[in-house]
Amino acid sequence: MLAREVAQHEWLLSLCEDIPKGQPVPNLLFAAVHELVLQYSADELATYYPSGTQYPKRAEDVFPSFFSILPYIRK
Repeated sequence: MLAREVAQHEWLLSLCEDIPKGQPVPNLLFAAVHELVLQYSADELATYYPSGTQYPKRAEDVFPSFFSILPYIRK
């Protein structure tokens, strides 16, 4: 579900352009975001992750929060 949203945004796809060949691009993107969730547990996105809260919100509603944390990923 989240991967489909990512695929529709050119800017998000551009974050993945410099990943070396042979690396699992979606895994690296989502791992980088998860690292941010762990670092910034007070962020809204953390409320969707079991590692960020005891009662995570529904995954269907996560994209706006996911998108808002992405500027913290440096290219």
